Amino acid sequence: MKGDVNRVTVIILTIMSATIFSSTAIYSAGFSFMIHNLKNDGYINYFPYHLSKNIDNETKIALTEAGRFAYWVNGKKYDLVGLNTPETAVNGSSPAYIEGLNPDLIFIHVVETADYSKVCNKNYCELSYPEVLNGIKKDTDWRVVKYGVTKAPLTVYDYLKDKSDDYQAFSVSYDNSYPHLYFIKKDGNIDIDDFKEALNLSFSEKGVLSYWDMKKKLGFSSIFE
Repeated sequence: MKGDVNRVTVIILTIMSATIFSSTAIYSAGFSFMIHNLKNDGYINYFPYHLSKNIDNETKIALTEAGRFAYWVNGKKYDLVGLNTPETAVNGSSPAYIEGLNPDLIFIHVVETADYSKVCNKNYCELSYPEVLNGIKKDTDWRVVKYGVTKAPLTVYDYLKDKSDDYQAFSVSYDNSYPHLYFIKKDGNIDIDDFKEALNLSFSEKGVLSYWDMKKKLGFSSIFE
């Protein structure tokens, strides 16, 4: 009887140890990823801040990257993935939804739906609409896709089929690839030259600022002096 109890105890302790080890590994990986994002000097850490001075509260922004970009810029922001906007959280994104927004700026992560490394080898490139189409790898009907992260860029491509003349596309380098696509409405609230100026600054040494410097310059006061 005592031997059975000992065996059960060993089994329970083994399961607990495995669970703790797995949880620690997952937490460690997530923490390392977060630290990597905080320490890297990727343009996206600074671009929203530099662009913010050219965006007013009425500017409409449809985006999939609702973190740093949405934090720094003004305007009316709509999350196409569905994590922050009720409409897309319930019904998902669609070309009709985007058309109803009539956004001044669309910012998407292409995930694995497109690749623009063959047409761009600089910090960023202006793309023609045929180049945007040629870079799309997944010609999947957005209606059959359930995963919001993949569905969102597909709905943007579909929306632009009838709006290609209305927007200027930019493919931007980030983390050794070109996952970021921006579409600026040509007659919208954001001047294309101002957009490019903010991009250029974000890739320059002059444009690299600390978090606290950016907060202070926008009128915030940090807890450190």
